[in-house]
Amino acid sequence: MKLSKQEVEALNDLSALLSFKRTKIIERFLKCPSKLIGIYTGNQFGKTAVAAYSYVLRVMGLHPVPTKNVDFPQCEPCDLKWSFATYPKDNKCPKCGNTLTVFMNSVRVIRFASETLPGQSANEKTGGLEVKNTQYPEFRKWLPPSTMKKDITARSPSITLRALLSGGPDITIEFVSYGQSTQSTAGTQRFSVWEDEEAPLAFHEEQLPRLLAADGDLLITLTAANRNSWNYDEVFERADEYIRSETICKKFNLPEHDKKSDRVNISVFQAATDDNPTLRPD
Repeated sequence: MKLSKQEVEALNDLSALLSFKRTKIIERFLKCPSKLIGIYTGNQFGKTAVAAYSYVLRVMGLHPVPTKNVDFPQCEPCDLKWSFATYPKDNKCPKCGNTLTVFMNSVRVIRFASETLPGQSANEKTGGLEVKNTQYPEFRKWLPPSTMKKDITARSPSITLRALLSGGPDITIEFVSYGQSTQSTAGTQRFSVWEDEEAPLAFHEEQLPRLLAADGDLLITLTAANRNSWNYDEVFERADEYIRSETICKKFNLPEHDKKSDRVNISVFQAATDDNPTLRPD
């Protein structure tokens, strides 16, 4: 079968995204609708890659949970929602036959927060070790080039993206660091916030009001190598459900899915280094 030039270009554009390896625990994370998700893993599990990949899906409208996409097709009368990967191809609601409309969120800024900004080296707080921002390169790794409209600059640590599938307004990914003052990262609403490793409690608490208007969500990715402070009490202990990889279940004799409440707003995912699909077992 011979592909057209346009089809070849489209495949090249999506080649990185299509190469992502999705395991059972990753699939369960992608399908989780919780408003607060904590991913607690061993070193080199690939939690940053998993989170970055999920945000690429969200800005493209391809995330399995429709409401986690910035824009998504819907049938408003029937209250049915889809992602652009699963919506009816005839653009008709299978229940009532109405033509689908595209919901475009008015809040179109996603915040990526970590110890350092892209391109910034470690400061005195890290003991002089070289700690670089990993969110930016991982996000760019999976992002189709056609969605990029404007990259980060020294003055503006944010990315502007095209909403290609929905035709909606541009989407912004802003990068902030835990070293910035809490007040400097306050202000307007955010569609979603991703905290990579443990943030200071004051910083974390400031993110929650930012999500109210968009009914947004918060993702925390953490390698629990050191003693946790507020994260254990505020997230891990308060979780409504725990989803664990097979490695964790076998090692600690725990169930794969441990649900404490039917009203799931906080979900915790646990995985080990061994669960990284790109690493050899030995």
